[in-house]
Amino acid sequence: MPALSVILTTYNKPRDLARSLAGMAQQTFRDFELLVCDDGSGPETRALIEGFAARADFPVHHVWQEDAGFRAARSRNNGARRALGETLVFVDGDIIAFPDFLQVHHDAQRPGAFQAGERYLTTEEGGAAIEVAAIEDGSVYAQLPAGERRRLTSLRWKNRFYRVSGLKPERPALMTCNCSLSLELFRAVNGLDERYEGWGQEDEDLRRRLVMQGARPDSLIGKANGLHLWHRADASFRGSRRASPNWAYYERGFHLSRCRRGLVERALSEVRGEVLGGDPVRREALGASLGWAREPERGSPLEVALWIDDGTPTPPWPECEVRVLLSDDPQPRGLSCDLICGPGLPTAGGELPGERFDPVPDAWSGAKALRPVDASDPEAVRATLERIL
Repeated sequence: MPALSVILTTYNKPRDLARSLAGMAQQTFRDFELLVCDDGSGPETRALIEGFAARADFPVHHVWQEDAGFRAARSRNNGARRALGETLVFVDGDIIAFPDFLQVHHDAQRPGAFQAGERYLTTEEGGAAIEVAAIEDGSVYAQLPAGERRRLTSLRWKNRFYRVSGLKPERPALMTCNCSLSLELFRAVNGLDERYEGWGQEDEDLRRRLVMQGARPDSLIGKANGLHLWHRADASFRGSRRASPNWAYYERGFHLSRCRRGLVERALSEVRGEVLGGDPVRREALGASLGWAREPERGSPLEVALWIDDGTPTPPWPECEVRVLLSDDPQPRGLSCDLICGPGLPTAGGELPGERFDPVPDAWSGAKALRPVDASDPEAVRATLERIL
C-alpha cells in the first residue's frame, strides 16, 4: 500500500494537466499513488492520462465523473473513496508541485492535524511560457516572482503569529490545491460536503468541520510549494467569495462536523440526535419519526438536540453541534438556538447553496434560522430537518 494518495483534480485543461503531471513525475518522494480526479473532461484528457500512466513508475488512476457542472467536492471525494494510502494529499491540475512537495507533506504528518499550504501565483504571460522541459530540468523553479516570495513570507509570519499568540488557532486557511491529512481524519468528517457545487467555500468548510472535531492545522506555507498556472476564473465565480452561491450556506451559522452529503450519504436517522423537553409521549413519537434512539449511546458527542418548547425559561441544552427549538406557538420565544421550527414563522436564514432568504427578524434574534412547520406533525418536522441539516 502506498504511503500517500495524491488526489489531483482536473477539467478540460490538458496543457495545464500535462505540466502538473510533469511536476508529479519529478517528486523525490516516490511511495505514492496518483488519482487524477476528472470532473467530466473529454477524450483528449483521457488520452493524456493514459499515456502518462503507461510511463509512470507509480500507480496512476483516472477517476472520471460525468460532466454535470462544477462539482469539485464530489470529484475529490471520488478519489478519496478509491484511495489506498494512509494520507491524502490534495492538489489541483493547474499546480506544478516543487520536487520536494510530497516529501514535505509526508514528513509533516502528525496525529490529529491537517497540513495547509499555499502556492506561488503566475501571471497570464508567465504561466503560458512554462514548458514541460523546464519542469523536467528544474529551471522553472529558479526564478520565482519576487512579489509572490514576499506575499508567502508575509503569510508565513502572520500564521506563525496567530499560532503563537493563540488569536486564530484555526489558521491558516485550507485550500484543496495544496493540503494533506490522514484518510482516517478525512473519513471522520465524511469528506468534503457535496452540497457545494460551483466555485468556492468547500475547502474552508472542510477546515471548519475538522476544527469542530478537534483537529488543528499546521502551516506548510513556504515549505510545500507549488506554482499555480494562471487561468480564467470558472464561470461560476461571481467576482468575490461573498457573491458565490455557496456563501450563504457556508456562513449560515450551524453545520454538522460530519456532513450528511459527503463520502457517504447519511440518512437523518444516522445523525446522533436526541429529542428533549415536552411530554414523554410526544418525545417518543417524534424520536421514532426521526429515527433517533430514545436515549442515544453516551460517550460520543451529540450532533443535534431538538427541544420541544414546554415553557422552560432556559432549556438545559446538552453539548451538541446544532440546537433546534420546536414550538407550537406562532410567536415562539427568541431563545438562543440555531433553528426554530413552528407554525406561521417566516422562512429566514439557514440557507442551502443557491438559496437567499431574509435575515432572522429581531423578534427571534437568538436564532440563526426560522422555518414554518406544523410542530404537531412529526413527519412535517422530519421533512424540514431532513432538508436543512
